[in-house]
Amino acid sequence: MANKQKNKGIYGGGVLPQGWVVKKMKEIIFQIRLGGNYENAEGNSGIPVIKMGNLERGSIDINKIQCLPEGREYNSGDILKKGDLLFNTRNTLDLVGKVAIWEDELPFAVYNSNLLKLNFDQSWVASNYFMNYVFNFHLTLSQLRKIATGTTSVAAIYSRDMEGVKFLLPPPGQTHQNLT
Repeated sequence: MANKQKNKGIYGGGVLPQGWVVKKMKEIIFQIRLGGNYENAEGNSGIPVIKMGNLERGSIDINKIQCLPEGREYNSGDILKKGDLLFNTRNTLDLVGKVAIWEDELPFAVYNSNLLKLNFDQSWVASNYFMNYVFNFHLTLSQLRKIATGTTSVAAIYSRDMEGVKFLLPPPGQTHQNLT
């Protein structure tokens, strides 16, 4: 047991593999960015807007896309790029906290203000794909459900409340792509 370290807390109090650590969100996050406040569009032509209803657990569903009207302004920081990790901040209690990764499902899209784009400190998290997996793991989902506020019909998770969410991470520098 000399190569193992004792885990206290969220991950069952068991033994962690050598070098693995439990880190709080506030220790590994680089930037959290809320999407734009875009009005609901009726048409399906123009600039596609990814919304909370488009997030599945782990992936994006583009079957029902609403679009900004042609010529409507948008913030360049809201343009999605392959590998962006999106977090659903508002929904029903069961669906708030959905996380999905953008895989260039569309050639161009922006995201709205019910979603957060999460960017991690690369010294701890080298892959958004790994974090997509971790966010959709039952222990993380359990933590998110505990910090959701509101009712069963409308619940929210605020970025300040996410600071204490804990993640089990491999040693810095170990490739995360091989772990999912």
